[in-house]
Formats: sequence, structure tokens, C-alpha cells
Amino acid sequence: MSVKRIIPLFVLLGGFCSGGFVRAQGLAPVGVFEVTPVMETRPVSHSGDSADDARVWVHPTDPNRSVIIGTDKNDAGGLAVYDLAGNQLSFAAGGAMNNIDIRYNFPLAARKVDIIAVGNRTNDSIAVYAIDPNSLELSNIAARTISIGIEEAYGFCLYHSWRTNKYYAFVNDKNGQVEQWALFGDQNGKVDAVRVRAFDVGSQTEGMTADDQLGYLYVGEEDVGIWKYGAEPTDPADDASRVLVDSANGGGHLAADVEGLTIYYARGTEGYLLASSQGEGSPGNPLTDTFAVYCREGNNEHLMNFRIIANGAAGIDKVSNTDGIAVTSAPLGSRFPKGIFVAQDGSNTGGNQNFKAVPWESIATAITPGLAIDVEWNPRNMPGDLTGDGNIEIDDIGEFGNQWLETTQSGDTNGDHAVNCYDLQALCSEWLGTMLGLQADFNTDRSVDFRDFAVIGGRWGRNHLYPPADFNTDGRVDFCDFARLADMRF
Repeated sequence: MSVKRIIPLFVLLGGFCSGGFVRAQGLAPVGVFEVTPVMETRPVSHSGDSADDARVWVHPTDPNRSVIIGTDKNDAGGLAVYDLAGNQLSFAAGGAMNNIDIRYNFPLAARKVDIIAVGNRTNDSIAVYAIDPNSLELSNIAARTISIGIEEAYGFCLYHSWRTNKYYAFVNDKNGQVEQWALFGDQNGKVDAVRVRAFDVGSQTEGMTADDQLGYLYVGEEDVGIWKYGAEPTDPADDASRVLVDSANGGGHLAADVEGLTIYYARGTEGYLLASSQGEGSPGNPLTDTFAVYCREGNNEHLMNFRIIANGAAGIDKVSNTDGIAVTSAPLGSRFPKGIFVAQDGSNTGGNQNFKAVPWESIATAITPGLAIDVEWNPRNMPGDLTGDGNIEIDDIGEFGNQWLETTQSGDTNGDHAVNCYDLQALCSEWLGTMLGLQADFNTDRSVDFRDFAVIGGRWGRNHLYPPADFNTDGRVDFCDFARLADMRF
């Protein structure tokens, strides 16, 4: 039975989650929204269950030259690079590549490199590549064969910690074992890794994704649901510390198997967690072959489910039996100016498996009120690099001050549900704990302390003439309030 595009009752009763729709608690969905693909990639070279996962790499200077990188998990497989029209541009043979992820600005030999990392099932290792922005070809930059310690490289994702600016890889196996590896550049300009944490999810897992900004790791336990863990290597990973985001055992919004997971980043902490509700293990479930959308923030409230139907006019078949998915809010030129969602198609009509692409706005506007469409997010912007010059320095603190009290949630640094001087105090504490280089020595006294904050306090005060920021109660907001906050803390 076909599922029509409808606006179910729970939409009318919902609220908002960071500019997007959130379902009223306790109400079950009564419909699934339909969206249409506008592009499909060339099929992978190998037949059977070969295509698996994909990620979108955003070109540094020309969004139109951004690419989709998809895995081929055949024993003779590797990574295929597709343009935004679906044409295959290059292929890097390397074995049974299963899940893939991308992170930007990885420090390597005094330069910054975009890394494409994959779990390789052929030799149970973590493979690492770089992409040439001119030729759009991949090159192996792993220092060695980074062999994992669990049974099989199955699910995989990367994590770039906004707390520490360190990079990590997560890899899991079919038994539910997860390992976390710290990635680092060696003296030869290659990427190496060391294991820093291991834990057990419980049963078969695969799909994983990490929220770099909020510090969460999401793991799909295929027959159970989606778990949320702390992503830092020091975070506890026992059963008592994790949170079940949604269930695939009935009563939730997922049909087992739970497969691919991905993050849509938007302004501040807005955005979404998306999951492939494959349903291979749930015959007859109406949520089979759908994709669930949740808030990034808070308790990850469920927002909607959608499915990708056929585009008869373009000759593109529907999407079914999906493993991996990918999304980006970054504008990708004329073809996908408001972002893109990519899904592996497990049953591509008339050929081997491939990947289908849907404009993000088609998903965002399928529901009323709509989801966020934020084309300002740039995956290369370093955490805190608000001036966009590629460095985190004192100018960024000043730029942050220009926005700080104008927000109501992202400015709540200390989590007391109010935005006031105490949040600036917490910000000072965090900043001084990490910015110990002389680039933060704004007054050139060869130390980094509250006096550097005072130098830019004038700029801050001119933009934040609010009574809560008058910390020394002299009837005005100026650098003295700024300095007072830092001085009290340190």
C-alpha cells in the first residue's frame, strides 16, 4: 500500500526544536512523508550487496566540485568518487571498504588536510585517505596498516572533539564491540593511531556517527535501537551511562535493522540526527525503508520519518533496504544549493547497487512547520574560529562577544537556563584553559590572562549594553566587567 504525503495530527500538536518541528510527547506518528531523489550515482562495479556507505566532501573553493565518496565492500572493492551529477570520477582500490567518514583541518606535517577514513574489512584495519582538490583523486596517507583489536571492521565513524581539538576514529564489529582510536600525524606526514577506549554495546552494531560539537557518539544496535554515548575517551561507556534515543523493538520510530546514522549541523547547536530505518528484520513494519529525523539537542526528540520514492520523470527508482546515509547543510553549488541527503540503495532497479541524492530542502519542507535549512554552516570552520581566518585566537573571543547576549541557548555556557555575566565567566574559564599560546597574548605582555580579555573588553561592552552584564554595578557595561569576571575566576 502506498503511503501518501500527509500532515498527521501530531504535527498540529507539536512545538519547535531549534527552529524545527518537534513531536508532542506521547503521540505516535500516523504517517510517513515522501520525498523524491533528483540524482543517482553510477552503480558500483560489483554485484550483490556491495555499495554500503557514503559521505559528502565539500570542496574548499568551488562548491560545484564537491563530491560524494561511496564505499564498495566487495573483496575487490574500494572507494568511488562521484560528482554531483552522479558520474564516477575516480576509484581507489583497497579492499572491502564498509563504512566511511570525513573530517576537515586535520593537522599533518605543518598543514591541514581533509581526511577520509574507512573501516577495511579485508584486513580489519582503519584506512585513511586524502583527496586532491584539483584531480579529485584519493591517496592513501595511513602511516601503516592500522589493525584493530576486535573481530571485524564493520561500522565506522570519525570524531573531532571541539573540547580538545583532537581527532578520533570509532570502529565496531558484528558482536557489538566498539573501539576508539586517537588519530595523529607522524613525522613523515602520515596518519597513525593508537587505541584509547573499548566497550561493548551488546549485540550486532554497525551505523555510528559522532556529534563533534556536543560531544556525543550515536551507535545503532541493529535489533534494539539507537544509543547515545559520550564521545570523549574518558567518558564512561557502561550501560548506566548511555541513553536509548529510540527503539526498534516496537513503540519507537524505527524498524529493525537500524542502519546508517548521520548528523545535519546548523547554527549554534541546532540540527538533526538522521537514521536509516531499514526494516530488513521487521517484515510488514510500516516504518521499513524510511529515515527517522531527531533533534541534535536535548533528549533527541523524534521529528518525522520520510521515505524516498521513485522519480519517474528522471528515471530514478525508489530507495529501499538502505545501509549508509549522509547529509550536509553546506551549499553545494547550483545542483544542491541548500544541502544534500544521500542514501545507499540496496535494490537499484536494472543494475548494481548505487547511491541516491535528495535536496535537503525537499526533506525540510515536507513537514509543517518545516525543519531548519541553514546554508551558513561550513565544515572547515574550526571550533571557535568565528572570524574565519583559520586560527582560534583573541579576535574570535571578541567576535563571540558580539553575538553572545543576543542568543538565548548557545550563550548559556554554564547551563543555568539564563544568559548573563556568569556565562561569560564560564567562557573565560574555558578559554584560558585552552588558549595558552602567545597568539592569545593580546596585550603583548607574554602571558595569557584576564588582562588580555580586558583589552578587548571595550569592543565587547559596546555591543552588550545589557544590565545583566554590568558585573561591577557601576551603571555601565565595559572592559571592567569583562576583567572583573576573569579576575574573580583566576
